[in-house]
Amino acid sequence: MIRPKNVWPGLQADQAELARQIHSIPATSAGIERQFSIASLTLTDRRSGLDPEQLDNILCIRAMSKLD
Repeated sequence: MIRPKNVWPGLQADQAELARQIHSIPATSAGIERQFSIASLTLTDRRSGLDPEQLDNILCIRAMSKLD
């Protein structure tokens, strides 16, 4: 027979990590909307030939430059 008293102490670390991950999810979508906006400004008619990897690299560089 499994006794809850013996099971719960071993699960506390896993539950704490799960709670941390759940509560760290942003409550708004403003960040992703900002990224789509920047992507649409970057991918103009003149740059429509960019492959997705190049676009991703440009967006990453722009995001990192904002951190400085």
